[in-house]
Amino acid sequence: MKDWLLENGVTHVAMESTGIYGKPVYHVLEPTSLKVWIVNARHIYLLGLIRQDIASTEAVIKNLNARIKEGLSGYDNVLENLKAIPGLSTKTVEDLVAEISLDMSVFPT
Repeated sequence: MKDWLLENGVTHVAMESTGIYGKPVYHVLEPTSLKVWIVNARHIYLLGLIRQDIASTEAVIKNLNARIKEGLSGYDNVLENLKAIPGLSTKTVEDLVAEISLDMSVFPT
């Protein structure tokens, strides 16, 4: 998704501010040249700041969804490995992965 945004000349990204699900995406986008804003999505929509033509074709949406799925595929193995550690809840594992990304070197064993 990051590459697609940059290749298509996107300069600003507004992300919904609720929940933890955007953390991994934010951590991928934040170090780039993109201006990443965490916002209330309803406010952005009501102000008319969303361009409807960006996601107007099914092909673009399908392509982007496939690229997102491909980019997140590595997380499945990491999540399963961490879930095997006794005492870690699913939420703890998801928060941990959001913080360290796929860099499992912090867990030498």
